[in-house]
Amino acid sequence: MLNTCKQPVTDLPVIFFNKDKGWSFWKNLYLLIGSVFIGMALE
Repeated sequence: MLNTCKQPVTDLPVIFFNKDKGWSFWKNLYLLIGSVFIGMALE
């Protein structure tokens, strides 16, 4: 877990698209951020 936090920003997409490494975590994170922006846009 500590190693993933120290990875460069360029490795984030790799983690996101790799279903074996934190797929649900990154998917939920981006969905949460996306829903927040959509909610702000609708208001």
